[in-house]
Amino acid sequence: MDFLAVAPELTISSRTGEVSRQTLAGAVELSRSVTTTLVLTLVHKVPQLLKALRACIQSQKHDKIAGSLFEHEWMAPCLDIVVATPDEARGFPASSGTLLILIDDAAYQEVPGFHSVALRLVYAHFRTVSGKESLPPPELDPSKFRWLEWFSPPSRARASCTVQRLVASTLPEAWSCPGRLDQVATQVMDSFACNDNVVCQGWSGVLALLPCLVREAVKHASNEAAPLLLAPDHHRLLALTQLLGCCAQEMGVSVKIGPGAHSTLRVEKVGDVEPPVSASRLVVVEADSILEAHPEWAEFIASFGGCVGLHVTHMTSAVEGVHKRFARKAFVPRPPGVTLDVCHFYALAEGKKKLDLVCDLWEQLQRGKPDKFSVFCNAAETVAEVAKAMVERGHHAYAIYTAGDPILQEVYERSLSIVVTNVYVRGRQDVINYDLPASDEDYLERVGIDRNHGRRFRLVINLATREELQQALPASFQSMEPLPPIRRDLCKNIVIQCVRMQQQAKATGC
Repeated sequence: MDFLAVAPELTISSRTGEVSRQTLAGAVELSRSVTTTLVLTLVHKVPQLLKALRACIQSQKHDKIAGSLFEHEWMAPCLDIVVATPDEARGFPASSGTLLILIDDAAYQEVPGFHSVALRLVYAHFRTVSGKESLPPPELDPSKFRWLEWFSPPSRARASCTVQRLVASTLPEAWSCPGRLDQVATQVMDSFACNDNVVCQGWSGVLALLPCLVREAVKHASNEAAPLLLAPDHHRLLALTQLLGCCAQEMGVSVKIGPGAHSTLRVEKVGDVEPPVSASRLVVVEADSILEAHPEWAEFIASFGGCVGLHVTHMTSAVEGVHKRFARKAFVPRPPGVTLDVCHFYALAEGKKKLDLVCDLWEQLQRGKPDKFSVFCNAAETVAEVAKAMVERGHHAYAIYTAGDPILQEVYERSLSIVVTNVYVRGRQDVINYDLPASDEDYLERVGIDRNHGRRFRLVINLATREELQQALPASFQSMEPLPPIRRDLCKNIVIQCVRMQQQAKATGC
């Protein structure tokens, strides 16, 4: 990977010293030959500099897309020029192509220490990219593991208030999805932007696909075929059209979005158009329901010559069939087997009421400040009983009876809350099985779609007798361990045991 370090008004700087100065327009022109450009400035100058960069891009008729890391981090894989402060840019991912770093000279004159801070960031990126400091990942030491951070909520990429409000109002399923704007969604966007076919399971994937369509419309505006989004009904079509318009506005570009071949970004309802359709890139929302109701689209999608992004709520046989035919590097988060990624415990319910046990368990678990837990029951009546008991003990507990329950939005806006449910409603989750599922397959479905939320494993706690576990879940029981004693150090002991379980599994090759 090539690397250029630049300090403008921009000034180009090598590792040994200054090379030359560039005007803002000259820097934009220079960015044409690189994959990603990172512009470092002071926090109060970010909006001003971003506006100036977009004006230069428009005047020079470039197809570059610029954004700020503070408001547009969630769509970073679709941005060519990113404006940020050095602090914001510390976690900026290294580009897979050429990275150009620009340092604002005016910021250096205003705050003398800014230049040295920015250059340290430049050199850190250079060392990372050049591989000079590439070291093997350290082994996990249970005694030094920062267990409180293990339970904390996953980080989400930053997005503007405008985007957040619009997603919450037009696509609440995506807003309440625990995978919203997380690392996996970023990986999906990065893969799709790099022309890999992707299949994403869960509504968070839709948000990852939309900016790529806008980017395609800008980059290939002269193509006869526009990128195409297919929606299952007019309600979804309207919501997705609004979100695409918001993405274009956030990116600072003008794109004509609508049905018909005259649009530069085409959105259509299945049923209003018939295959084959000319398009440069294809996104299908709720592909599982579309393929079930309109099987004639399966052949078109599977043999599509461009890049394909499928959003599915369930991996049906029709989706699997299409995926097997078009997959190049398709990314498919799916329910995992009993793997190293999941740590399974059981807490014996003998001699103690289950209601008291689950309440005592949650009182200790919440000391670790977890994101969310789901307590699964087998009947709606039990859901109501458990939720009521936990609320009476002073906990934030919510009874969920359907996957589309509107209360989910309130649930995911709260920390330290627990969902009591008899339906599979979430992506990645930590699980307490109040009632054991009927089979190993149902057990894995409750654990949920495998998503990397910054942790190495997930937690499942089963409340039952040993005999019940052996009888109901013979395969899953093989990987279960007894839960550490339910007392103040429970969270710390869980993490230590999880680390040891994972290390033992790696050593034995299981």
